Amino acid sequence: MFKYVIIPLATRLTDKHRNVLRKLEETYREHFHPPISSLHELDHDLVENSNLMIFLFLTGGTSRTAVQIDLMYKCPKILLAHREDNSLPSALGFIERKIAQTRYLLQIIDLDRICEEIDRFVKAVQAAYETYNSRIVVLFERKLRDEWYNILAKTNVKIIPVPEVSYRKDSYESFINSLHAEIKEIMEKYRADGVTLDCFRLLKEVGYTPCLAFSKLLSDGIPVACECDVVSLLGFILLRKISIDFVKCSMMVNLCELSNSMALFAHCTVPVTMCEKYELVPHFETGLNYAVKGIVRKDRCTVFRISNDFTRMFIREGSIIETSDTIRGDLCMTRLRVKFDSDVNTNLVLGNHHIITLGEVGHLLRVAAWYLGLEVV
Repeated sequence: MFKYVIIPLATRLTDKHRNVLRKLEETYREHFHPPISSLHELDHDLVENSNLMIFLFLTGGTSRTAVQIDLMYKCPKILLAHREDNSLPSALGFIERKIAQTRYLLQIIDLDRICEEIDRFVKAVQAAYETYNSRIVVLFERKLRDEWYNILAKTNVKIIPVPEVSYRKDSYESFINSLHAEIKEIMEKYRADGVTLDCFRLLKEVGYTPCLAFSKLLSDGIPVACECDVVSLLGFILLRKISIDFVKCSMMVNLCELSNSMALFAHCTVPVTMCEKYELVPHFETGLNYAVKGIVRKDRCTVFRISNDFTRMFIREGSIIETSDTIRGDLCMTRLRVKFDSDVNTNLVLGNHHIITLGEVGHLLRVAAWYLGLEVV
């Protein structure tokens, strides 16, 4: 179970500090540690086994105490500093003096908005922690694939092969409905956070694509990825842990073009909750029934991908400027042209499959990447 603690550090308290502390104590209760100025004031029972510590540097003269705590407790630390009372110099002094090889993230905040800042960090870090410890079901597989061992070696993710899956194939509609229902039951049975499968092997067996079933699952807020792509599935799980709404407006896409700040993405499993309108059309690569062709609204978006070796995360914000019908037809059926906010070096791209989600979620993903020890590129 995820545990965090907020530790205010101060050598003296002003009325403004006391007001902030009352607000923090009322809001965070069991996660709030009373302010301290030295190590002997630390409540070890409260901070023991924390997955995250948030140091709030209220005043100067507190960096040594923070370093001592950091030596005792090795979890990642978020350092919150404000613009008064030598707060920032003390936080920087901690960075200069720290000895333990622990990760830290420094943020300069406005004390009037401190709860908003803490909520943002906690949401992202808890999502990362739960993704790191997630359970994944891989359908129609009897054993683990070699490429998944990087993930298993660097996380606590559990990958569960499920070789036998029940579905009907007497008609396209019965196939989609039965597969959709079966996947939900399997996820509940195995207490799974997400599911993936080898779509191409399945469509060869039944003569239909599972694209619409995947679209429905994403529209339900259930993380699901095509083509046994465990890395992309972890991305969906991370979004789901942040908010179910992000999954409902996210899709896995192929990167088909990239030039400076312009990129073209396409795929066939867009959730209908992401679309202004959609239709079922023959699958691009096989001609089988059916792929989902969606008209996604032109909006701000975030595109990201975790590397297969689980060391880096690509994150870019931008805007969807063109969708499906006006884009060339030699691609998968839902097509999106994105203009990023800055140019992208092609050598920083970590692979083909990316996740695109409507809205600006990059700030949360960057905090999650920090907690997971992933370099943001």
